[in-house]
Amino acid sequence: MEWECFFDDAQPFYFGADVIDKFYLDWNYKITEIDTTLQLESLLLEGAIEITHVNESDIAGVNSRLSIEYFASKIGLIKKDLKAFYSGTGIGLASDCIWLSKGDRELKFTQELISYKIK
Repeated sequence: MEWECFFDDAQPFYFGADVIDKFYLDWNYKITEIDTTLQLESLLLEGAIEITHVNESDIAGVNSRLSIEYFASKIGLIKKDLKAFYSGTGIGLASDCIWLSKGDRELKFTQELISYKIK
């Protein structure tokens, strides 16, 4: 399925007092899993959809970003993960061991559903 996302990927990402240019550049929203089961801390949700915004890394781990969201039918967004390292030279994936010694700022963001009620 092809769909278009109306999002200005040229907008900067504000990280405290710093600004990261091109943070959102080339985010290609893709449905990467359907009908998956997701275990959150207090909930087990079946039939979830995984959407990957960006998951890229070059050989050295520089200029890499990871952003994934999970949605459940009749609920909406149930989990979001965003992980990156930032230094003056670029962005790197948080799990990359090379970047752990190079990055001077870490960006980790997780948002998770803790309860819901369907009327």
